[in-house]
Amino acid sequence: GYKPVEADALVAMGTARFKLAAFDEAKRSLREAVRVGNGARHDEAALRAWALLIDAEGEGRGDFAAAHEHARDAHSALERIGGHDAYRGALLRVEANVYYREGQRDRALALATEAAACLDRAHGPTALEGVDAQVLLGVLAGEQGQHDRARRHHERALASGEATLGARHPAVAAIVMNLGIVTEKQGRRAEAAEQYSRSLQLMEEVLGPEHVQVSFPLVNLANLHVAAGQPSQALPLATRASSLRRAALGPRHPLYASALRAAAGAHARLGDEAEARRAYEEAVSIYDGARNPRVVEPLLGLALLEEGQGALEPARKHLQAALERALAVHGPSTEEIAHIEAALGRHWLHRGQPERARRLLERAVATYEALLGPEHPVLLEPLTAFGEAHLATGRSGDARALLERAVAVGALPWTDPQAAAGARFALARAIVADEGPSAAARALAESARSIWAGAGPRSRRALAAVDRWLSGPGSPRR
Repeated sequence: GYKPVEADALVAMGTARFKLAAFDEAKRSLREAVRVGNGARHDEAALRAWALLIDAEGEGRGDFAAAHEHARDAHSALERIGGHDAYRGALLRVEANVYYREGQRDRALALATEAAACLDRAHGPTALEGVDAQVLLGVLAGEQGQHDRARRHHERALASGEATLGARHPAVAAIVMNLGIVTEKQGRRAEAAEQYSRSLQLMEEVLGPEHVQVSFPLVNLANLHVAAGQPSQALPLATRASSLRRAALGPRHPLYASALRAAAGAHARLGDEAEARRAYEEAVSIYDGARNPRVVEPLLGLALLEEGQGALEPARKHLQAALERALAVHGPSTEEIAHIEAALGRHWLHRGQPERARRLLERAVATYEALLGPEHPVLLEPLTAFGEAHLATGRSGDARALLERAVAVGALPWTDPQAAAGARFALARAIVADEGPSAAARALAESARSIWAGAGPRSRRALAAVDRWLSGPGSPRR
């Protein structure tokens, strides 16, 4: 009869709409495909439709509850026809991705591992069907600090993708972007920027510059430029990503919120504090509405913005809220927690509680070192604050050792020059506290001053502090 053919056509229509990011229209086609497929006993079409429905709800619309409901129905359908590896692997892979988006990484890892095994048995280890599971395993390994393992998963996915799809395909471009994320986690920011740029170029050429998929390398590039202290380069990338996502996904989608957060970071670094606050607060509202765990990122951004404005108590409240929400989802030794503990450490340092700051910064630095290695650019500001906490509690020798490390990290490519200046000025003070005034200490402070003098209004306070120190009675003379 024609019903199985109708079910296949509906799945194809839903797939096409999903790829165009028309998720509501995709849902209608896929739900009808499930209905028709079940009625025609065309189980393969029904299961393919279920898997796409889970992706459309979880990845596309950010509706995790609906995605899990579809997954339960899909598992029931799978049990009726027997646990075929190909169907089971495809279903587990999309379900794992939903758990990953929710922040439930242990559950995501277990499901993705099982999915990869099913798909390898069904199709072979180099087949295209296993690529998405390998990519997710790579992402999860990277977030656990297992970067070599992450790279192996992504490189396997890339080899399979290029062999079956060719080098100029959007799926291949996405894998290149994920390799860029691993490279960035390994501290090689210049190389990561090249991989993000290659991914962006491929997506623009294959999909067109207005496709929503283009926004993913745009956001990664924007965040990388912000981290490197290059907000002028970051802002147009983040603004373009925000426009693409708002147009394709709507103004309440979590992916739009992540683009807003990237734009807010650039605005904050450029000194446009009102626009940064607006974007951060909108991102918080969107994530809260979707009960998305990534709300901690704009909360942290708001806290850092308030800290810079001297609004210490509002900053503390946002930091505490971010920590409580992050701990509800992530383990204590994760990057997310380290980011917040490092910010809390700097907060208590500014409030004159260096011992409290030191304990927080010690944990944050240890987590970063375990996950990213001892010389990653992310360590620049936490090491500096950790050294300053030691200095404030009379441990000038320990402070000096930490700050020498921070200065070395600040000399790496693609690090924020203003943060590097902060490490140099702190080391100058530690040297004077440890051994008395010296030419080396003065040279460090003057090099910090030259960076801040050319950085505009955002560095006005730091510039005033170094000028006071250089002209003070205990500072090194020329």
